[in-house]
Amino acid sequence: MTIREGAVICPPRGGPAQDRSPSEGAKRKGFSSRWFYASIASGSLGMAMTAPITALYAKALGASDSLAALIVSSMFASFLCMDLLCSRVVPRVNVRHALVGGYLLFGVGSFVTAVSPNLTLMTGARVLQGLAVAFIVGAGFHTALRLASAGREGREIARFNFCSFFGMTIGPLIVGAVASIAGGLTGMRWGFAVCGVVNVATALVAQFALPSMPVAARPEFGLPRLQVFQGWRTRSALAAAGLGFGLRSAAGMTLLPLLGHSLGASVQEVAAATMCMSVSEMGGILLSGRLADRLGRRPVVVISACLSVLALLIALVDLPLLGYFLLSTAMGFVMSAVRVVPVAMIVDVAATKEAAAIGWRLACDVSSLLTAAVTGAMLGLAGLAGGFAYAAVIAAVVGVLALVIGETRRSLPPQPAASQG
Repeated sequence: MTIREGAVICPPRGGPAQDRSPSEGAKRKGFSSRWFYASIASGSLGMAMTAPITALYAKALGASDSLAALIVSSMFASFLCMDLLCSRVVPRVNVRHALVGGYLLFGVGSFVTAVSPNLTLMTGARVLQGLAVAFIVGAGFHTALRLASAGREGREIARFNFCSFFGMTIGPLIVGAVASIAGGLTGMRWGFAVCGVVNVATALVAQFALPSMPVAARPEFGLPRLQVFQGWRTRSALAAAGLGFGLRSAAGMTLLPLLGHSLGASVQEVAAATMCMSVSEMGGILLSGRLADRLGRRPVVVISACLSVLALLIALVDLPLLGYFLLSTAMGFVMSAVRVVPVAMIVDVAATKEAAAIGWRLACDVSSLLTAAVTGAMLGLAGLAGGFAYAAVIAAVVGVLALVIGETRRSLPPQPAASQG
């Protein structure tokens, strides 16, 4: 299926029903890829605002470093439940309904977190937000796959990730500024409250800016079909993509904020470092997506994995505050391909695009939970040095998996010769 940028989604002439585009009703109303990606970028702002303070907020409520790491990733438990039991529901829900409902639910979770008196209620709100993000990411990612033209899946996946990370460029600074006004636990509570307001506002905008976008295939409850995991290359690609996703979550939302805290950085400085990581990551995402389509998936992932290992090991050195900012910036850029390009490898080898989307979500859920558990254990046993050393091992494993899988990129379709005259 070839769809021009900004064009209306039209159903393909053949292929499985689950890979078809929105129904005829949605086509008549018109679906603009630009408006879709604008809504993803806008929603990412509200969802990313609390990234630099969630672990610090948990510590302020009495959590240890290891427990804070587990609470940060607790939303992936609800991810896993949703993707196990509703794997053929989320990608087939009307995309506008999925986005609007997801943003509203995430906003409610932010408000609950803001008034949480203890870690139990905070964790419950975090799980609620996991349900919300499951709809936003699941339906949104599957829509992005249907927009991808043959041979350019890497570029479209990078575009989706770019918009999903847009909020990380300014969201952390906003919440850092809000938190610094009141200071301490109260300031962080206000930060979560502002996050809730932004999410509710985004839901209202999406409701009126996006057309109804129903999907042709009917939602079905139940466990994922075995088709999702067919073939050793598919399973290896799922493992690589899941590990890359878990690595980014552990490094960006747990290890780097805790590293800044250990160096004496303020909440606002940690937020600024998170922003530096996200800005450089956005550039790396766009570059790696294009290079993966042009040069191949394997070399891009292997090089990124090697550089990621180096950056993560540098964190073991006693850094000044300036070095902390430089490391955050470097990690965002070099780790981007480890997170994004293996997803394109899944799409290359999976049976269908829906199977690729379902498998990717499950791989992210399982890997995020395991990565968080092991990272928390390493933090408890060996401190931050153990956490960063474990993250370096994950990056190395992703590179090895890319070598084992081999090149998966399909050749681009031949371009028509220019007419003479």
